[in-house]
Amino acid sequence: MLGLYYAPGACSMAAHIVLEEAGEKYEPIKVDLAGGEQRTEKYLKINPQGREWLGDKYSVLDPYGFVFYTWGVRRELPMGELKNYTAFKDRMMKREAVQRVAADEKVKV
Repeated sequence: MLGLYYAPGACSMAAHIVLEEAGEKYEPIKVDLAGGEQRTEKYLKINPQGREWLGDKYSVLDPYGFVFYTWGVRRELPMGELKNYTAFKDRMMKREAVQRVAADEKVKV
């Protein structure tokens, strides 16, 4: 089974959404970036760089745009003032896979 190493709200969220959209079976494996888990010997054996990896004209790029929006929210930027971007976020949040991942990662949108 595929393993997805992720940190809540990080760019790995895009891959998380893609896997959900595809209906792919995978094991989500949470990585504590703030605690430095990506620098542990165990993690570096998997990824020597110590970093995360991995009907509406939806593409694989859309999850990245969604993640960037959540980063703005997290930094308390005035994301609501960006009307088109907020409309994009709202469209993304209507997708079941995005809802599942946002709930799973407890990401504020």
